[in-house]
Amino acid sequence: MVSVNAYGWMVFTFPLLFKVFKPRHRLKAEDVYHTKLQLAQQIIQELLDFGFRFSLVLADSFYGESHPFLGVLDELKLPWIMAIHSNHGVWMPKAAKIRYSPWQAFERVFAKGQTETRYIQEIIFGRRFEWRY
Repeated sequence: MVSVNAYGWMVFTFPLLFKVFKPRHRLKAEDVYHTKLQLAQQIIQELLDFGFRFSLVLADSFYGESHPFLGVLDELKLPWIMAIHSNHGVWMPKAAKIRYSPWQAFERVFAKGQTETRYIQEIIFGRRFEWRY
């Protein structure tokens, strides 16, 4: 079974809503097919309808590389941070330059309280748009 899930976070992570994803070939005659992206959009809309306020929407690269999904979040004016694959790219004009930000250290805090120093770097290629990877 595959599900699309929404979690909340305060001091710990807790489940809010989930929907079961069914591939087309598993549907019964009366079932309506929904993609995982559509299920995620439904979950977000239901949480908004319940009065839930989003501080931030986080998701993996499946959602982060879906422009329609990101467009829905932008239409709803929800802040988001999405993962993307390391080879995610865009078409660049010939004159565009690739730029690298300096490596930045940050402290990763794990659920049990231990910390670890990690590093992040932004690589800017192509033209900057509203969405920035």
